[in-house]
Amino acid sequence: MAIVLQLFLVGFPLFIYGLNASGTESQLEIDVNSKPILMLMEKVKRMENRMNFLENIVAEQSRELVQYKTKMVDLIKQLSLKFANFTKTNLYTESESMLPKRQTPGNVAFSAYVSNHMYHIGVGQAIRCDTELSNIGGAYDPLTGYFTAPSTGVYLFSFFTGQEGPYQIFVRLVVNNINQVDGVAEGTTDDHNDQGGNVAIIQLNAGQRVWLESYNQPDTRLDSDASYRLTSFSGVKLFDL
Repeated sequence: MAIVLQLFLVGFPLFIYGLNASGTESQLEIDVNSKPILMLMEKVKRMENRMNFLENIVAEQSRELVQYKTKMVDLIKQLSLKFANFTKTNLYTESESMLPKRQTPGNVAFSAYVSNHMYHIGVGQAIRCDTELSNIGGAYDPLTGYFTAPSTGVYLFSFFTGQEGPYQIFVRLVVNNINQVDGVAEGTTDDHNDQGGNVAIIQLNAGQRVWLESYNQPDTRLDSDASYRLTSFSGVKLFDL
């Protein structure tokens, strides 16, 4: 309709016939270049541009709607597959949980080493491994060298001591001052390096303490530092009782 109106306005001059004041016939020509007609043509042009713009928007939204529909279908397929896998896994987990097993309410494990050589060690002196590699559960105290059992259970402990030169050191693993296992490192010459240790699996009650201590040899030494970590103490809770 807008195009027809535009053609009508620009196609040819308009002639209007009428009577003048004396009753004679006159011919009046309306110029298509007059300001009102030009304004009307400009308005029609803007309406055409607006319609074209809206048609483009509708076409673009239609394309986006098709894309969203395709993505939605793919998403539904993925969710269906994940749900099927989740159902299988959940059923397996539930069936596995029905099997009898020993429960452990908290994990406990530690490992630490001596970061500086120790000299003039006396009988009954605690060997303090002051630098932690791990301390899960926080049951080991590097300031004292003591491990305190957080719960009643079965624990595994290991230790090693390093010795350089013609010296001898005896170390034992004790629980509340009661010896469990022993280790010895004994060098024979100045250029002789030696290392000794032991491993034990021990049942502990909650609150019992475990540590390393020197015995049998007064005024001795052990060797270990940040570069050569020859002296260490480790433990882990195997299970609760």
